[in-house]
Amino acid sequence: WYNDELADIECWQSCTWGVPSGLAGFGFLVHAIVARGPTLLLGGGGSYGPGPTYKVASYDGAGVTDLSFGLDSDVFALYDFKGDLIAGGRFMSATGNNNVPYIAKLSGDAWVPLGSQLNGNVLAIASIGDDLYIGGDFTSAGNDTNVTTNVAYVAKLVGTNWVPLGAGVSNPGPDRFGNTNAVAALAVWN
Repeated sequence: WYNDELADIECWQSCTWGVPSGLAGFGFLVHAIVARGPTLLLGGGGSYGPGPTYKVASYDGAGVTDLSFGLDSDVFALYDFKGDLIAGGRFMSATGNNNVPYIAKLSGDAWVPLGSQLNGNVLAIASIGDDLYIGGDFTSAGNDTNVTTNVAYVAKLVGTNWVPLGAGVSNPGPDRFGNTNAVAALAVWN
């Protein structure tokens, strides 16, 4: 699968790239794709065509269902964590909830906060067992007692708080969106 501003979303089928059924005219830039059972979950934003602009959508092979539920800006990372869909990005609010800055969990038909408040975009999400990790251009996170913690571009969720991983990442370099310091990808490797 790939996304090209001029070609909608395409997939490799029978030795050629093509637009899958139900995705012709798809009108938003895709930054993240997650396979979940028989569906693909797409995260993105922006608009380049006449089609609808979503932040999160589900594609079932025939059509697309909007799962944005009012997210107000781009989604750069999607992750299926223990059955919960987690989105990270540039967004600050969603329908009925103005307190989902940069990372949120889908709960029914609403996005709800996940962890303490961050001060920048979430660009990457990964997990090891029951531990959830994020990367981005953020440098601090609040906690339950409103104390700000330096998390330097990477953090781990402990209870409801994002905590630092050691001293964090020093000068991680630019990401694909032009941020001067950001962790834009995370992976688990043994």
